[in-house]
Amino acid sequence: KALSAAVAAIEKDFGEEGRVLIRYSGTEPKLRLLVEGKDKKRVVDGLKDLEKAACCDLDVIAR
Repeated sequence: KALSAAVAAIEKDFGEEGRVLIRYSGTEPKLRLLVEGKDKKRVVDGLKDLEKAACCDLDVIAR
C-alpha cells in the first residue's frame, strides 16, 4: 500500500512534467525504481520516497 500511495503522490506532484516507473526484474530479486522530471531535487526526493515505501511494503534484505 505504501508503494502505491507513493507512486500516486509523485505522479500527482509531477503531473505531465514527469513519470514514475517501477519494474521487477524477471531474472533477479531486484526492483527498479525510476523517477524522471525537469527538477532534479523533486526527482531525487521522489526516488527517496519510493525507496522508503518499497522497503516498507517488501521484504528487503539489502539496498
